[in-house]
Amino acid sequence: MVIRELGGVIGVAVLGSVFAAHGSTAAASAFLAGFRPALLAGAAIAVVGALAATSLPSARRVLREPMFDHSRTPTELATEELP
Repeated sequence: MVIRELGGVIGVAVLGSVFAAHGSTAAASAFLAGFRPALLAGAAIAVVGALAATSLPSARRVLREPMFDHSRTPTELATEELP
């Protein structure tokens, strides 16, 4: 959970820096001049993250024995002698 929050904070900071380097909020044209590179940077980061996620090994599930024996009826189980 902390890693996700940290990634969000760093992402906002990076995209805010890209926006500030290329534009401002003074006028609509200046806003768009900063918004376009920030949007492209965010898309590039998302693509890199998706490629990195596909290169990770998949999680393997371990099959365990069932906890209960469903082959016998409850009456058979109730009358069974305990060890």
